[in-house]
Amino acid sequence: MKLDRDPLWNPAQPADVELARLQGLLAPYAARRDRPCPAPQPASLAARRHRPLLRMALAAGAGLVLLLLAGAVQRFWWPADQPWRVQSAAGETRLAPGQHYQASATSEIAVARIGRLQLAPQTRLSLLRTRTGAHRVALEQGRIEARIWAPPGWFGVQLGAAEVIDLGCEFVLQRDADGSGSVEVLSGWIAWRLGDEDRLLPAGYRFDFGPEAVGIALRPDAPAALRAALRDLAASTGTARLTLADRVAHAARDVDAYTLLDLLTREPALADTALYPRLAAALGMAAEDAAHRAAWARGDVAAINAWWAQWPVPPKAWWRHWRDAWA
Repeated sequence: MKLDRDPLWNPAQPADVELARLQGLLAPYAARRDRPCPAPQPASLAARRHRPLLRMALAAGAGLVLLLLAGAVQRFWWPADQPWRVQSAAGETRLAPGQHYQASATSEIAVARIGRLQLAPQTRLSLLRTRTGAHRVALEQGRIEARIWAPPGWFGVQLGAAEVIDLGCEFVLQRDADGSGSVEVLSGWIAWRLGDEDRLLPAGYRFDFGPEAVGIALRPDAPAALRAALRDLAASTGTARLTLADRVAHAARDVDAYTLLDLLTREPALADTALYPRLAAALGMAAEDAAHRAAWARGDVAAINAWWAQWPVPPKAWWRHWRDAWA
């Protein structure tokens, strides 16, 4: 067949019905002299047009990351022994390591750049040391409210032989001239350290302490019956302690779970009393596990830690309290 007689190659030749129909459908897309076809563009040319936008977006993202890193470094970094800023009604002063400060009125001390201390009138403290990762003061007498946003252990308050270690939180610390006092945690956790012994305290609880000892963790609104039972238990000896432990269990509420957990951790032998099933009920654990109860009473660390793991907030999650960064 000659191509010039084929209507597919020579539009002047008559087409059959089906071909004519297809030609009619495709006619709007036919090339015309009065409508030149645009020159084909390689795909790479279209991609090049978007590259500047992509570069700008990547540069902006990298700049934001660098800005955040610079802000974090600037906030946490502190030159060794650089004085802290103290603000009071009398004006602004500086507190250097080794110096004492006594507040004649309400005062505020900037803890490097990681937080602040609010001092009640007649509070006396001293700055022991300050550098990146290690800021320590000694509270001699009075009341401070600390609000810290930093990794665990960066800030601490010495109280004679003991020390309160911040784990990223807000807490109120009161100390009298005889060395007794209290610490209450408003957010996060603190650790009470005395020698090799550490006691954890979460938000919503407080410790009362003496010069070389600390009491059982209590909620500020703990019932009077629970407080009295704990005092009597602390002063008792022998078999009387078993009856007093039952009194503590009877007076405790579910919200006092940490009080019971703290008490049974310190005195595991009391797991043989009503304290064990009461704590189980508060934590939603099974009280019928005789093997676990016996192991706890023996002071088995794994058995005790199994219930500690039920506590909802881990002590080192200081970054969860990000609002404290803008104290």
